[in-house]
Amino acid sequence: MKFKAFVQDLVVDRQIVDTFLDVHQPNWAVFDQTLGYRLRSARVRDGVDGCWTQSRYVPFGERRMVNHPEKHCRIATYGNSFTQCHQVSDGETWQEQLAAHFGEPVRNYGIGGYGAYQALLRMRTHETCPETSGDYVILNIFDDDHFRSIDRWRWIRIGEFRKEVRQRNPFYFHANPWSFLRLDTTGKGFVEHPSLCPTPESLYNLCDEDFVAEAFRDDFVLHCELAKAGGDYDANVLRHTADLLGMSADLGDAGRAAERLHVAYALRSSEYVVEAAKAFCAEKGKKLMVMLSFGAGNIRCAVSGGERFDRGFKAWLDETGLPVFDLFDEHREDFGQFRLTVDAYLQRYFIGGYGHYNPTGNHFCAFSLKPDLLNWLDPKPPAYFDGGIASAGMAGLLA
Repeated sequence: MKFKAFVQDLVVDRQIVDTFLDVHQPNWAVFDQTLGYRLRSARVRDGVDGCWTQSRYVPFGERRMVNHPEKHCRIATYGNSFTQCHQVSDGETWQEQLAAHFGEPVRNYGIGGYGAYQALLRMRTHETCPETSGDYVILNIFDDDHFRSIDRWRWIRIGEFRKEVRQRNPFYFHANPWSFLRLDTTGKGFVEHPSLCPTPESLYNLCDEDFVAEAFRDDFVLHCELAKAGGDYDANVLRHTADLLGMSADLGDAGRAAERLHVAYALRSSEYVVEAAKAFCAEKGKKLMVMLSFGAGNIRCAVSGGERFDRGFKAWLDETGLPVFDLFDEHREDFGQFRLTVDAYLQRYFIGGYGHYNPTGNHFCAFSLKPDLLNWLDPKPPAYFDGGIASAGMAGLLA
């Protein structure tokens, strides 16, 4: 595919932007100047067995708390749709299952489609505000979140989604530009960049082929996608990035080289995000846990005895001193308890065997995470608290 043809496929129909910005339309998302979009309350037929799911969002932007919303909330969770718990209703999330069991609320700031960096930005907003902050922060990094942090416009990487929005579901448009990360000129650090489209009106620039072509002419992610597809990529862009990463610039097999560079760049950006989140939480007097979650494809790899794609990042993460909860290893251990085919195992936990967690998957996530949380939280949740009321905070939890 030629660069021009790729750009033409990226151009957004003006009617789609009109629909997205119209608050009277039943859109899944609403515009946000920094993060591209936030979620709106919605009822969608996308759940287990084809059921309707209901997700509701309160004024501060988190998913509605069902269990113990009147109590003091000390646990906040950030991430993408595996934090948001897309495709299940409000009471079926892993946060709500933990809240019901613990006897205290758990906030859910997950937004479907966000990357690790976008989750960090959301954390910086809510954990600075007394009305929305907690003492314990969980940053959930999903397998594709590494890549989303360096996307200027995620629309570039999701061709099937572009087709779905155009042909069947304009109300689901949400992958507009957002704030993103890029390596600095030394290759040793990252620069935080603002959104290409920081106002509602600027979204209409995405309807202009000339604007898109100029804005993304030298975009690393776009040329990675072209190279992977055997298209007309710019070799200089990939070579320059390889130099920044300190990696080989051999493009003999351009698709494989682009994949290798893309993964390395993305995982390195997540190191920056974790360090930034760690520093932020330390400054605010909060405790941070990193959670690693995965889609069905990588869980298939885990239970089949395959090697994880993020092994270098996981090794780095283990050296940070932060508590880490890893669903790759949790699923690998769990699979050994069954006499199931891999496909049957995935059907057990994922909607359709490949989507998001179904309610059973969220239950597995919640109760796999529980031991780590019990070791982390001080004082223990009301369901596990054996002493007297130790503090005003615990008094609020027990009320």
